[in-house]
Amino acid sequence: MEHSILQFFISLDFKKYPLNEKTTSKIHTCFTFGADADFLKNDICVKPDLDALGSLGDEGWYCVRGILWAANYELPKTVIASREPVLNDAGVIMVVGASLHWEDGKVATFYCSFLSNLTMDITAIGTKGTPHVHDFIIPHEEKEASFYASSNSGFDDLVAFIVYFKNVKLLELLSSLIPFLILFALSIEPLMVYPAPSHLVSSAFT
Repeated sequence: MEHSILQFFISLDFKKYPLNEKTTSKIHTCFTFGADADFLKNDICVKPDLDALGSLGDEGWYCVRGILWAANYELPKTVIASREPVLNDAGVIMVVGASLHWEDGKVATFYCSFLSNLTMDITAIGTKGTPHVHDFIIPHEEKEASFYASSNSGFDDLVAFIVYFKNVKLLELLSSLIPFLILFALSIEPLMVYPAPSHLVSSAFT
């Protein structure tokens, strides 16, 4: 099933979301999963004498293939690795990222990791459309394939967004939840409790 989403993508009539060397300006891919202790100790992907490329070899090639597909298989002119990749004690790559640059100005990035939450995303940003696939490695649904796309979209009226938050109490309530969201994303147990003020909860939506 691996990479079946990309193959599904290719089979679509994608003309209304142009993806080619002339219209695609940015491509972002990410493949990560949180490997368990047994994987990090014993899997061939973490052994320098077996698969010395680590996450780059195991996960990164999916990202690169997705990028090349979106770039119509045109090879980049320059590839720049991100600074300070994470290595295990044997020197094998656990976390790495890179950017790819084409002569016409296209830029692509990828990120792969054995130490992060499961993520399998690809996004291509073009002049007239932006498709997203959130399971381009292994589909969430075995018998279905899905993607999200927008075409010729933009802000209709920025003022409308500002007026929406004129309810100050609602804004204060949302702000009080930010510490929880940050801690959840980082998977850190909170040392302090930040309760949402009860008077805001009761009045924000009235």
